[in-house]
Amino acid sequence: MIIQTGHMEPTPAQRRMIREHGDDQFMGRLPPDFGRVPMFEGWVPDAESMIAIKMRCVGPHKDDWVGRGPQPHRYLSVFWLTKAPIGTDFHLHVRNEQIRMTAGQWVLFNDRLMHSVFAERRWHGVAYQMRPTGDNV
Repeated sequence: MIIQTGHMEPTPAQRRMIREHGDDQFMGRLPPDFGRVPMFEGWVPDAESMIAIKMRCVGPHKDDWVGRGPQPHRYLSVFWLTKAPIGTDFHLHVRNEQIRMTAGQWVLFNDRLMHSVFAERRWHGVAYQMRPTGDNV
């Protein structure tokens, strides 16, 4: 389920950190001074779950809670496409929905549902999970 979409340009420093730390193994931890990310009223990002990604396609999968502390009763995820080569066809699929994304666009979604990415060329992005405000372990 895609809940919300929007656009936010990463800073040059964020682009550099993603380029330096990103990988295709979902292990690209970002430094604590990464900076501002898309935020949502009533939700706080879990810094422990924040990763930089550089890859092409992501096969269908579901994610469990990977953030700090025990799994909250509710949580959501953000995927922020920070770089995509001009003309790249990029599609995020979440269950039976799909969205064609462009660089700078972000999506708030439920990552416990089957989701995947199809892209023609390599892209850069950031993914992180969010817990409800007040559910700070």
